[in-house]
Amino acid sequence: MDKANGIRVLIVDDHTLLREALTALLSREPDISVVGQAATGAEGAQLTCELRPDVLLLDLVLQDTDSLHLLPTIQEGCRMTRVLVLASRFEEELILRALRLGARGYLLKTAALSDLIKAIRAVSAGEIWADSWTVARLFDEFSHLLKGQHFGRGRSENALTSRESEITRLIGEGLSNKEIGSRLFISEKTVKAHLTSIFRKTKVRGRYELALSTLRNHLSKVTLDR
Repeated sequence: MDKANGIRVLIVDDHTLLREALTALLSREPDISVVGQAATGAEGAQLTCELRPDVLLLDLVLQDTDSLHLLPTIQEGCRMTRVLVLASRFEEELILRALRLGARGYLLKTAALSDLIKAIRAVSAGEIWADSWTVARLFDEFSHLLKGQHFGRGRSENALTSRESEITRLIGEGLSNKEIGSRLFISEKTVKAHLTSIFRKTKVRGRYELALSTLRNHLSKVTLDR
């Protein structure tokens, strides 16, 4: 894929050095081009609507505004732009808000460049991205909500079985199909069969999307309980 048909990225971060470093590094990729930079939330919102990038890299904490206030504006005016949130450290409350408001991915700034590039490509393709450590932390907090829950509109055929709920939790911990099979004393083929059923019931397309979709179904309840 050439630059002209590649992934267009906008970076919103109040650290000039980081913006310029990311621009230089990402521009080396044959399928990624950085079309703009912004240091403030207001400038970021304006450029997002003007440039309509495929992916917005959004600093979770901006000095001039609550970054997450930008998400509803982007969702309403620039629906084709997918937001990948970058954070200096794990902040549970903020990531929950980001997911509820429509962010498509979450990555710590301590992640490797290769992970950032993978995340940009995944989010641009319509997938949801989070590193396995982050997903595992979230599932540690909310795994008790998985058992016996329904997806969709309460139809009984969409309820996960206890084994499917267990596999979903282990996906959240970052385990591979082989590792899940070993943990549950079942074959890898059986794990794949359960995943096919889980994906059908939850209407998601992959492992990361399954993990975060499960969380999204319970975000309102979790917020109220806290």
